[in-house]
Amino acid sequence: WFEVVSGADGISLVYRACAIAPEDGFFNDIAALPGTGGFLVTQMYPRPEGILGELPLLKAIIGLDTGYLVRWTPDGGFEKVEGTDVAFANGVAISEDGSTVYMNEYFGAVQVYDTANFDTLYTLPINHGDNLAWSDRGLLLNASHEGAFSESARCMQESDYNCRDNFQVHSYDPVSRRLCLLMDYSDKQIPTATVALGVKDHLYLGTHSGDRITRVPWPGRLSCEVIDAAP
Repeated sequence: WFEVVSGADGISLVYRACAIAPEDGFFNDIAALPGTGGFLVTQMYPRPEGILGELPLLKAIIGLDTGYLVRWTPDGGFEKVEGTDVAFANGVAISEDGSTVYMNEYFGAVQVYDTANFDTLYTLPINHGDNLAWSDRGLLLNASHEGAFSESARCMQESDYNCRDNFQVHSYDPVSRRLCLLMDYSDKQIPTATVALGVKDHLYLGTHSGDRITRVPWPGRLSCEVIDAAP
């Protein structure tokens, strides 16, 4: 991993270290565990191999568990976090105090765990959630896909193609537990968002297949709901 360093010559990346993933690792996203020197990654499904390599993905599509969280620590290396099995583990984010983990189950919902025992605290009703990112407003932003998965898969095979599937962006306030829909985009003028980063008065939207980052003014709330704390 790299450290972002700001100096007189501008912003640069400084190489710090690496962690060699196990052979069966098929990781998607990563989040640091504050104060531990460790991190969490999401294992989507078993690494595709051979003629039946895509079978795990097909299992995930019909809602069967294929992925989970993996924890890395300096002393213990990589180990599966028991009790986190889901249908395609995708984005992951951790609260600033390190007490809560949010994980996108792509074919399900956002799973919210405590980091003490990784018990499920509650879920957020967002299907096809891709990546998670904290904004400078203290809101957790979640980009999700509204198009057919087959179309998204096609886009991923075409690196020079700006995929324009429908997508949504939600914000979640962990203090008030308000989940709000910020964008419900279907105009197909910009690439499908797979991550939304909120900085000041704008959202920066990355994509899984395209050659550009999109910047849009921070949108107003289209709708909101308060999430029940019960699992």
